[in-house]
Amino acid sequence: MEIEYICIHLAITLLYFLVMRRKAGWKQAGAETLLVFCLPVIGFLSFLIWHVLSFRHHKRIVGADDRPDQDESSAISGMIYQSDIVPFRDMDLIGNDRLKRRLFMTAITQEVVDNPEILREAVHDGDREISYYAVSLITARTEKITSAIFGLEKQLKNVIGSGEEIPFLKEYAHKLMEFLDGRYGDENQRKEREKALLKVLEKLADRLPDEPEWRVHSIRLAIKLHEYSHAEALITLARKNLQDSEEFIRLALELAVARRDRKAALSALEELKAFPGRLSYESLKAIRYWGGAA
Repeated sequence: MEIEYICIHLAITLLYFLVMRRKAGWKQAGAETLLVFCLPVIGFLSFLIWHVLSFRHHKRIVGADDRPDQDESSAISGMIYQSDIVPFRDMDLIGNDRLKRRLFMTAITQEVVDNPEILREAVHDGDREISYYAVSLITARTEKITSAIFGLEKQLKNVIGSGEEIPFLKEYAHKLMEFLDGRYGDENQRKEREKALLKVLEKLADRLPDEPEWRVHSIRLAIKLHEYSHAEALITLARKNLQDSEEFIRLALELAVARRDRKAALSALEELKAFPGRLSYESLKAIRYWGGAA
């Protein structure tokens, strides 16, 4: 009877060693097996209970990633729509790579990630899968907006001069702005789009004098492109036609600052301070920043 008991004990000890060697490595397996061998029955049962409890504790910690798909999807959806809980710029702080990946992928499928800058940051993410999908999404969006721009250019050729081109020009301008704001394409493509946008904005400003925002956009773009003389001519024309609107005085200040023309900047500041109407927040901020309190 004793021999049978010893054989069973040795068999259990050997089996325990083989299992633990695969799970935890040689050192831990050897240490635990020695205790199992020296403490028959009690040693084996103690380690068995300890490993079961440890496994359950581990499952509770990472349970968010091992729950059924339905529960996980609902939890993820809540986290996505409540952006103050998991800001996308802070996703690197999530320790669970798999959960971070699923958050990002769910956001893409639900079209929550609309900010091109966030997608560009995701391109350089340490997780290759997130990086791959970010690149794919940027490429797809670039192709989509480029195709829309080409389509509008063809339509404009057919309607130009017919008196029906205004809606197409507006849509074309918005698509070009979207392309540039999203920094799609390469640098040369963006430069070409900027020049095309400037021409379209000037056409809209000339055709729609009652919508001064087109002239404002064209002046700001001319300043951005360092076409200062052209911007100055546009400001002069706009101020003449719109009776010195506050916004165009502020644009004259922006142009003077871009040119580093101190005299012109001080002149524009004085004009803003002497403006007869109520100044906007932007004008007050410009006066405080460039010329002290109003």
